[in-house]
Amino acid sequence: MRRSSACTALLFGLTAAFAGQAAFAQVLYLPTERQTTGRRVRSAFKETASPAGSWTVEVRRGKTQVALGVVVSPKGLVLTKLSQVRPGGGRPAQLASTKDSSAPAALKCLLPGGKLADATIVATDPETDLALLKVDVDGLKSTEWGKDFDPRLGRWVVTPSTGGVVSTVGIVSAQSRKIPAEKVSGVLGVQLDREGGTARIMQVFDDSGAKAAGLKPGDLITRCDDNEIRDGISLITRLRQMKPGEEVTLGVRREEKTETLKVTLTHPFGVFLSQFAQQNRMGTELSERTDGYEEVFSHDGHVDPDECGGPLLDLNGRVIGINIARAGRTETLALPVSAVEKAIERLQAQVKAPSTNVSTEGKAN
Repeated sequence: MRRSSACTALLFGLTAAFAGQAAFAQVLYLPTERQTTGRRVRSAFKETASPAGSWTVEVRRGKTQVALGVVVSPKGLVLTKLSQVRPGGGRPAQLASTKDSSAPAALKCLLPGGKLADATIVATDPETDLALLKVDVDGLKSTEWGKDFDPRLGRWVVTPSTGGVVSTVGIVSAQSRKIPAEKVSGVLGVQLDREGGTARIMQVFDDSGAKAAGLKPGDLITRCDDNEIRDGISLITRLRQMKPGEEVTLGVRREEKTETLKVTLTHPFGVFLSQFAQQNRMGTELSERTDGYEEVFSHDGHVDPDECGGPLLDLNGRVIGINIARAGRTETLALPVSAVEKAIERLQAQVKAPSTNVSTEGKAN
């Protein structure tokens, strides 16, 4: 009798537990329209974002959006994100000119009012990853910067797009701080042939991306993404530009056959850090540059890499920063106004006294 009562109690407890889990799952689920990028949520902030349509700019390479920007001078100066607009920035496969696949498409700005104008990079500030573009249009309305915003945790922020449309909303999730440059590169987890100089694999390490992808000793790597690999040095040089958690597509010659394998790069210091890096990217395209900033704060609004360079607003519609990087699955970095204004001063000084270090496309000579 006691056992029967105990079983009944146990079953009741399990049923209640499962019911609680189901109820909990229902509480967590939100319809798309009620998420921060959803229509109903965005519509609640439309009056906040509307004025930003007067000075928010869409930056394109050819027909592809690569960034947003803001007007900082009525004489046609636009501030935007450097690493997205320089040649090779953005999404390279989509940005090539139709006449010459090796040349980048022309840089253009979709201005307030709908005019599409040619643009050139006239100044760069690598410290903040900002650039000044010049369009031959006068009479543009300049951005008005908010001066006294305190990026305390939990404060609402709004990201507008062109036309003053709300792109996303979020809350401040980390206060202003320095983010040092991250110098750790992703690794395949293999040992290459040192004597022959080729990119032939001699050993595949356990718990590595190479092992998981099926690479084997004796495989010869001939391509890495769109790059031809002629020797071990060219492969290592390419991989040093990539971070743990990123995926590469390798062309592999195995005996007489050529195969294509996708490999997720791992962290050189261990499996846990590799998994963390991959999870931080999961389902999200991150910005090319996410570190090396002297002062940034974070919010959880979903800003894609090609939406960086644009304004971030407080609930009063004041510009309190520039979205500078998509840094994680739930993190966007923003430069505070104080850092942006200092960068603008440095950029405008370059325009007044042009340097041979900057070409019209912003490349070092």
